[in-house]
Amino acid sequence: MIDGLDQASLFLNGDTHSRRDYVFIYAGPNLGASVKGNYKRHWISSDPVGEASGIPAGFYFLPADPREKTPMLVNMIHLKSPFNRMRIRHELWKKKYPDLPERHGVPWTGIENATPEVKALSKPNVNLKDLPFDPLEYIEHLDELPFDTTLDPDFGQ
Repeated sequence: MIDGLDQASLFLNGDTHSRRDYVFIYAGPNLGASVKGNYKRHWISSDPVGEASGIPAGFYFLPADPREKTPMLVNMIHLKSPFNRMRIRHELWKKKYPDLPERHGVPWTGIENATPEVKALSKPNVNLKDLPFDPLEYIEHLDELPFDTTLDPDFGQ
């Protein structure tokens, strides 16, 4: 179960058998976009006009614009409300079930009943002494690095 919806068919039959037709995309801790069917709405945008103009420039028709270079400029009134409702439901769900604090560490460790193959994945296949820095030490200090969207001028484009 993922947020109350049985997704067994997705995991057993492949990605075309999901019981959900939308997905939320995060940029670090922030909700960055939502995709439903063929449409995507950016919630984080560098567009200075956006919603204030009455033209929801954050909408994209993915089959015609897979790289999301040209926002839709037609009136998207039929999409605006469903996307807003999805976001409100998502935020209420997150309020009731907040995210766990972000944790960093060596991938594939701390898993109960891990198979030998998974345990093998937790051991780097490289001689750490040959590297210019210790990646395990870097992982230990990841929590000290802030997530700041202003550090990337193209963020959200």
